[in-house]
Amino acid sequence: MNTCSILVLSLYPDLFSAFRHSVDILAPHTYKILIRTGTDIHAPSDFRWQTLQGADPFSFARNVNLGFKAALTDDVLLCGDDVRIYTAHFVEVLQKVAYDDPTVGISTPQLGQSPFVCGYIKRSVWDAVGPLDERFDGYGFDDSDWCRRMELLGYHTQTTDLVGAEHGGGTSYYRREHLGGPCVETENARVRDRYHEKWGHK
Repeated sequence: MNTCSILVLSLYPDLFSAFRHSVDILAPHTYKILIRTGTDIHAPSDFRWQTLQGADPFSFARNVNLGFKAALTDDVLLCGDDVRIYTAHFVEVLQKVAYDDPTVGISTPQLGQSPFVCGYIKRSVWDAVGPLDERFDGYGFDDSDWCRRMELLGYHTQTTDLVGAEHGGGTSYYRREHLGGPCVETENARVRDRYHEKWGHK
């Protein structure tokens, strides 16, 4: 099994601080990468954290791709900054689920949402599928596109109830809209059109 880095994308200090507190306690020895948008978040001084400046305006696909490059050859546990994890050794649990079956591409807690909210992605699978398509330059459909490409290669997503986690439900994105950022519905419609242009309508 490969080593793993935790990757989180964040804009807001309060969300990142709560996320960091959680993972530093539950995964103290795991290397972590923060891709921040803007400069409001102070880079952690802990040597286990690497901070990189992400795309601004925010681009989920571009920032995730940047994080995977920074992780070098590691597997990556990609998390939203509004995810809260409650299970000790959660990295090892998700890793075991991912590696127990060679056809698993991503393992994820039972959240009922995109595995990109909190998903353990094997490096070999990432390399086979390729990076996120940066034509999806907002939120949405970048994950659907990547998972579709992954499934075409014979891999699948495996959920587990052995890791307790909660997701704030797009906290960062909706906050950006309330503070004068792009409208969520407009952004989703725009990237949905790009998805259908690429894959065709169903």
